[in-house]
Amino acid sequence: MKRYGVFILAALLLFSCASGNLKYISSADISESQTSVISEESSQENVVSTEPSQKSEQESSSQLESGEQSSAAESTVDAVTSATLSRYRESEITEYEGVRLDPAIGPRDNSIKGVQYVDPEGFVLTIDGLVDETIELDIEKVRALTDYQRLVTLYCVEGWDATILWRGALLSDLIDLAGAKSEATTVIFEAVDGYATSLPLDYILSNQLILAYEANGLDLPPEMGYPFIVVAEAKWGYKWARWVNRITLSSDSDFRGYWESRGFSNKADIK
Repeated sequence: MKRYGVFILAALLLFSCASGNLKYISSADISESQTSVISEESSQENVVSTEPSQKSEQESSSQLESGEQSSAAESTVDAVTSATLSRYRESEITEYEGVRLDPAIGPRDNSIKGVQYVDPEGFVLTIDGLVDETIELDIEKVRALTDYQRLVTLYCVEGWDATILWRGALLSDLIDLAGAKSEATTVIFEAVDGYATSLPLDYILSNQLILAYEANGLDLPPEMGYPFIVVAEAKWGYKWARWVNRITLSSDSDFRGYWESRGFSNKADIK
């Protein structure tokens, strides 16, 4: 912009020469012209200098908005984690061989009559049907059998799942106590709340399914079926009968339990 000042001064000189008034060109005139040029330069520089400032404000606003979104996302994660942590019982195992275990108490109750609180005094597990001998076992007799541990994930049709470390007795050991007859093909499980479901006898034997009484190192909580739950590995959750008090051997391969009689698959295979 300084070169514009030179041009203006030159123009003034030429104009003054042409009019014969060269003597009237004063330092004040020159100073005023320079000031005008400098003022114009300064004004343009100020206009340019405001752009980075506006951009900086936009970036700051964007960063603030991004930070708020990030904080909101973190809060959501924390809320879910807090809800999960609150379902762990005191002294419950939360990890096993590098695998994080889910709480034995599920996110919500979906039983047909609400959570059942079974009094262990006087409780009896009956094994009957196509057996050599109907037997009745209290909780301690079941727990006295050889125990087995299984790391198995329960998959609910509602969309949630829970990986839990189970401990219990082999269903085959319990059935052997009563002696299954040759015509038995199906095992029906009934619960204290009237719930019922079934599994093929061959499936139970070949997969060494257990009737669990512990979850994550503690007794089953009432929400998960104390005193007994069927750990129906690779089957949907409605095959995992809770609060089991009767095991019946049958030849009815088409038996339909509570949910199966309402349209759910009798096979209930996850894969």
